[in-house]
Amino acid sequence: MSSEKNASHDLHPFLNETLNILLNIQNLGYLRHEDFITLIFIVAYVVVFILGIFGNALVIGIVMRIKKMRTVTNYFIANLAFADLLVVIFCIPATLVSNLVTRE
Repeated sequence: MSSEKNASHDLHPFLNETLNILLNIQNLGYLRHEDFITLIFIVAYVVVFILGIFGNALVIGIVMRIKKMRTVTNYFIANLAFADLLVVIFCIPATLVSNLVTRE
């Protein structure tokens, strides 16, 4: 037996298929930008996604846990944070994909 292994056999089948899809998209020219620009987009969107979830969850948690913070104004702010949380969860990933992949 050869000591060399194919890396695709070591991965879980789902991860292997996902990797193949990503590599095929890159090789077929579906990406709108060069690799470095694509990486910058991905890093920026991930940072915004994480900060958006963390910050909005923090606002909601503080308003809900501390009795002194339960005012009408703070409920309104918590409601805005919840709406922004939904935007971050549903719109940021879709926007990232639309910015990276060309439209045909």
